[in-house]
Amino acid sequence: MIGHTGVDMFELSFDRRETSIRIDTVDIVVDFDVNADFLQLPDGVGVRDLSFELGDLDTDDVPDSTIIRLGQDGDILAIVLNRILPISPEQTAATGA
Repeated sequence: MIGHTGVDMFELSFDRRETSIRIDTVDIVVDFDVNADFLQLPDGVGVRDLSFELGDLDTDDVPDSTIIRLGQDGDILAIVLNRILPISPEQTAATGA
């Protein structure tokens, strides 16, 4: 997912029918701007349902992304590249949660 100049709303999604979410099917946000952009959560998912952790996708022992999970040990909902924590709760918008 790639945004444009200015404020962007990245709409995250997942299929509740899947028994697990695979890394190759999660939403990847490439250019999240912490000063302008927002994440739109799937229906029924609230900020309290999420956990955020550092990611090291290129395995060089240097964090290079933020991984957003459903719950503490749950499936990966999205990966925000080139953005290291924090992503504030104010930058997530829940629908139906």
